[in-house]
Amino acid sequence: MAKIFLVRHGEASGAYTEDPDPGLSDKGKAQALSIQRFFKDRSPLKVYSSPLKRAYETAKIVTGNSVKIFEESRMSEIPSDTQDLEKRGVWLRKVIERDWDKQPEKLRLWKKQVISFLESQTENTMIFTHFIAINAVVGHLTSSLSVVVCKPNNCSITVLEVSNQKLQLLSLPDEASTFIN
Repeated sequence: MAKIFLVRHGEASGAYTEDPDPGLSDKGKAQALSIQRFFKDRSPLKVYSSPLKRAYETAKIVTGNSVKIFEESRMSEIPSDTQDLEKRGVWLRKVIERDWDKQPEKLRLWKKQVISFLESQTENTMIFTHFIAINAVVGHLTSSLSVVVCKPNNCSITVLEVSNQKLQLLSLPDEASTFIN
């Protein structure tokens, strides 16, 4: 059995509709520092991060650069149909309004890849990721078709367990009314 700790990145310095890949704001850096003890108390852990700046910067702060951080594209943000920042915000709102069974095949495949990656873990792992990715996992494990089933706060931690490639939800993230950024 292995535990998986999904960490939503700290607050971003820009919104999803303002910057294609923002880093952390000062508040986001402070949020990451606030969970450093959680990481240290559970080390050693294998550490993965979405390649996006806000997740990778969160990982670096939380781990204190004390371990190798493996970039994992499957734990990145939900893949958008457009690079146009204004259109991307409209697109995301439409995605959130539809259940997973009504999403395009590309997005359903992305969700399957997220789950498959988590099911393949064999050692205690911390993964720095995003709002929709965490929701995809929680929805899968609670048999919900909704795209948003929880509202993970920045730097909140969702705890899973994997055994024989079967995932189990141990605890939900702290929730807040927060922007998807």
